[in-house]
Amino acid sequence: MRCRIGTSASSPAGWCRSAQCRGAQSFLAHYFGVPVAVLEFMTGWMQLPRDAHLRMGIAVASLGRDATLGAHVRGAQQRFRLRIGPLPLGEFKRFLPGGDALAELVAAVKLYVGGEKRWDVQIVLMKEEVPATHLGQMGRMGFSTWMGHYTKPVDADDVVLTPVD
Repeated sequence: MRCRIGTSASSPAGWCRSAQCRGAQSFLAHYFGVPVAVLEFMTGWMQLPRDAHLRMGIAVASLGRDATLGAHVRGAQQRFRLRIGPLPLGEFKRFLPGGDALAELVAAVKLYVGGEKRWDVQIVLMKEEVPATHLGQMGRMGFSTWMGHYTKPVDADDVVLTPVD
């Protein structure tokens, strides 16, 4: 079982290779009964430990070699994304904040991966299921509403959540 990352199949990090990645993908897909892909090496900001901060007059370091300015660095090795779907609307709503599946997903990922990596979840809605927005109609802005009629030829993959404990 493989999962794609990015858009280029020629990328050296373009496939889910680790046993932990494949195991998590299989476990979550089976548990929730939905398509799941684990996208490894997602970029993000990592906080440096205080003892790694560069200080004038304390440590000898050269910019561009062994020194970093600031308390954060951009990296991809500590973060992954779960891509869930495409899903029908009812199933999609279960994974939104307040839905029963999101809390279970957070617990399952914590159990399987632990706290060593950061992650987020991209919930994909089937393009045929995207509801049209009308005045007076209920919807959750930023989660389950789109302006007018959805006319894109691809599934709606705009919703990316960073779960918190």
